[in-house]
Amino acid sequence: MHDYQEAQGIIEAEQPSTPQVNEGKTVSIVQDSSVEELLDAYFAKKEYTKQTGEAAGTLEYKFGGNGNKTATDAEKEKIAKIILGKPAVKALTDKKEYTTLEAIKQALSKEVYNKDEKINIQTFKLGAELKKITSAPLDTKLYLVAKTAGSGLSDKQATIIIKEKDGLIKGSAGAVLPILEISEEQMDQATPTTGEVPGTEKSKFTGKIENGTVKIPVHLRPKSDDELKQWKEKISKGKEDGEYTYKFGGENKVTDENSKKRVAEAILKNAKNGNTNNEKRCTL
Repeated sequence: MHDYQEAQGIIEAEQPSTPQVNEGKTVSIVQDSSVEELLDAYFAKKEYTKQTGEAAGTLEYKFGGNGNKTATDAEKEKIAKIILGKPAVKALTDKKEYTTLEAIKQALSKEVYNKDEKINIQTFKLGAELKKITSAPLDTKLYLVAKTAGSGLSDKQATIIIKEKDGLIKGSAGAVLPILEISEEQMDQATPTTGEVPGTEKSKFTGKIENGTVKIPVHLRPKSDDELKQWKEKISKGKEDGEYTYKFGGENKVTDENSKKRVAEAILKNAKNGNTNNEKRCTL
């Protein structure tokens, strides 16, 4: 017996759900569990934003001016805040590192610092976190994530199926969309420009529930480069979104190209913003 929950639309407190990548939506199926135990299913991207407190190294900082007073705690706080906002400190994230206000204050051991004087600031390692995303281009490496409630599902399997949201690729909304399952090692590797693309094309992805979470690394593309090209072309073309009836509020003469252009611009403006005769059109 399989219970399932579609992850789609707006997140609500009682029945959480997830806005999906514009190329598809996820449907989660959890073996032998109730719908209530499955909290959410979504795409996520790995970002190094978690402050671990684990020492990484040091950053050498050189003062650019004279008279930087650091005799009192208040003075240290002021100078440390300035240093914390410097480009060299912000650039630590490129190395998956960070520092803190307190670490900078501890490095300020003198009462005053002048131009070209240096200090060594302790840095720390940034840890990886999975951040939920609502959109991503094709050919992106992501994680399929399912969240469960309680400990009753530990060590059980969750199956996640990718389905199209609007049918641009497969021709019908809700069509199963096969993409690549990859390894953790391949997640951080560059996609080869020649030869076979790593990964196994699947339409069902199964993973073990650990600490209430399933995460499966995937590559948002088919195995074939030619098919990927076709997918991109279909998405770029888009599809028609129905019709819109516009009601004129008075006489609008269309006698030449200039007047036709003027009336068309007025219709577009009123359709976007809405007026007394026409409801607002959300997408144009």
